[in-house]
Amino acid sequence: MKPEVLVIAPTQGSYGGIEITAISQVEQLERMVDTRLHLKLTQGYAFQDSLKTVLEESGIPYRVSQRGIPALWESIRSASIVHAHNVSPDVMITSLILSKPIYLTIHNRYHKNNWRHFIGRFLQHVSNYRVYNSSFVRNSWSSEQRTTSSVYPSVSRLPKVTPKPVRERHGFFFIGRWIENKGIDTLIEAYERANFDKEDHPLYLAGKGPLFESISKRIKSKKPAGIKILGFLTDEQKFEYYSKVRWNVAPPNTLEDMGLTPIEARHCKTPSVITRDGGLPEAAGSAAIISEPGSVDSLQAALEKAVKMPIKEYEQRAETVYEELDIYLKSMDVFLRRYPLSLPGSAVV
Repeated sequence: MKPEVLVIAPTQGSYGGIEITAISQVEQLERMVDTRLHLKLTQGYAFQDSLKTVLEESGIPYRVSQRGIPALWESIRSASIVHAHNVSPDVMITSLILSKPIYLTIHNRYHKNNWRHFIGRFLQHVSNYRVYNSSFVRNSWSSEQRTTSSVYPSVSRLPKVTPKPVRERHGFFFIGRWIENKGIDTLIEAYERANFDKEDHPLYLAGKGPLFESISKRIKSKKPAGIKILGFLTDEQKFEYYSKVRWNVAPPNTLEDMGLTPIEARHCKTPSVITRDGGLPEAAGSAAIISEPGSVDSLQAALEKAVKMPIKEYEQRAETVYEELDIYLKSMDVFLRRYPLSLPGSAVV
């Protein structure tokens, strides 16, 4: 009898990085083992249509519930193995009570003032195996480089794409949640100040969030040259933009845990302009242009460098980020090899 893997991940109810990762993991694993997804809502958030649409279109078995042991009990009880995204005390304790093997993917850096992280720092050690999505995150949780853990970048849903020829590509692309410290304000100001032709090098802004209305209103009022507001994009639309622009831009000032958009962009042979923030340089690869977090001047200089870059150098960077991605990303085989070790007598087919 094949083991049944339950993938559990927290969610703010919308379609973002951790949701993409969990859905992609289930899609890949269910080809080889029985796998289902349980998303537990962060307190104060609701299940949104954008996430529901993606889940329904994926066809994977899933459940969405509130957090807490009562809401998780039945899902965990009926599983052979629990694979949790982040060290959630309710998931860990329920799995221990029910004697379920626990595997962990830890996405977020350790916050010393977060009581859940304080408890999680001890609970992580009861897992059968754990991975961190960047060296930056791993080092924040533990200085020990144990054989029961490794660095494993978060898996994205990477479709087959045909990037446009380099000479037909134009502009910059930002996609993410419009929230404080994600750098969208810094990016807009740096772009407006930058000394290049904005019509030849437009800036496409995609995503939604608490800052969307105020920033959109300001842009529509000022009508700055070159800035195009796209709003929410489907996966298909998102990769279409990655494939037709010259540069992806990821400018946070948050001690970013990893950075999913540079990985997606690399899949389309699109290098990134990033900030030296947390695990972002790991995700963007060696050919990224790096600016300093929170600095308009530094980001402006990076954008201008990107525009002025000779075409041959750009082509080399585009090839480099793509080729390095094969080394950077890892296969689901790392889990498939380990799951049976926690189930004596079981076999993964």
